[in-house]
This record gives sequence, C-alpha cells and structure tokens, in this order.
Amino acid sequence: MTPDSDTSLQEEKKALRNVLLARRTAAAAQSEQAREELLTVLRAALSLPGGTIVAGYLPMGDEIDVLPALAAMRESGHGIAMPVVVARGEPLQFRQWRPDDPLEDGPLGTKHPCGSAPVVVPDVLIVPLLGYDRRGYRLGYGGGFYDRTVAALRSAGEVVAIGVGFAAQEVVHIPRGPQDEAMDWIVTPQEAFRPEGEP
Repeated sequence: MTPDSDTSLQEEKKALRNVLLARRTAAAAQSEQAREELLTVLRAALSLPGGTIVAGYLPMGDEIDVLPALAAMRESGHGIAMPVVVARGEPLQFRQWRPDDPLEDGPLGTKHPCGSAPVVVPDVLIVPLLGYDRRGYRLGYGGGFYDRTVAALRSAGEVVAIGVGFAAQEVVHIPRGPQDEAMDWIVTPQEAFRPEGEP
C-alpha cells in the first residue's frame, strides 16, 4: 500500500466513523433491551467448552453492554478477562476479572483490572465496534489495538474473535487495509452470523 492510498483509506474510515457514531447513538437510545437480547443470541450461537477464557470489555459511551453476557458466562464456569492498554502501537494485554473487582484508570479514557490481577490469554475475544460488514470486517476508533491483538493471538494459537454491536451499525463494505483483521463471528441483539469471507 502506497502512502497516498493509505492516506485515502484513513480519510475514508474517518468519514465513515462519523456516520456510524451517530447510528450507534440512535440505536442505543432506541434499544433498552439490547443487553438481554444480545445475551440470548450469544447463548444460542456459541457453545463454549467449560473453562474457556472469555475476554470482554467495559462499555464506553454508547457501546453495547456485554457485562450481563460476561456475568452469565462466568456463572457457567468460564474465566473472564478485560483488556489493558499497555502502550500505543502494542497489542492489548488481558487480566482476569470478576464483576466486583476494583478497576484502575487507563489511558484513552479506559478502565481496567488492577495490576495485581493475573494476566491471562483469552480463547474468545468479544470486540466492540463502530461498524461491520457481512465479510466480518469491523471499524473501530482508529487506534488499531484490536487488529494488532487479534493478529498476535492468531499467530500464537487459536482464538475466536466476536465483533458485537447493534444491527444499525452494519454497512455494505468496511474500508480496510492489510492490517485489518476479520472477525470469526458478528453478533447483534437480532442475529449471530459467521462472515461470508472474501468476494
């Protein structure tokens, strides 16, 4: 990819982010039952072996709330972890988490488990998004944290990456470059699907 094409890609992503932020805000305001519906769809779609380590996220702003789903998974015997931003340009780290555990402030407005929480490697990664397409590509905030993380986890072994959001966040095509990682599943309160793959 040339510098000019990379700049064009970033500009295209930036314009789409503005559209999708507004869509997500509207969807969140109209869907009070989204958390429970998302939990139902996740349960129906995924059959996880006992002891699976599932990494989620602490929702920020209008991100769809996955905490009830994580609590249900923990009650089913799965380990739960939350992401930690280590540094810009680096993959995320994951620390063990329980609903009552204290949190620390992280960079970029994030919160994460305390430094004393054990570091773990997730088997399943639940990923927030601004937008998605039917080929499983997602649009995030532009930091590249999840793309780097998914790539690192995939190079080290098996991981199932699940993008979650509202149905209104779907677009026909997510602009993408060679560093962008496709999700293994996309899950909304209405459906769960495996991506179609490349055209």
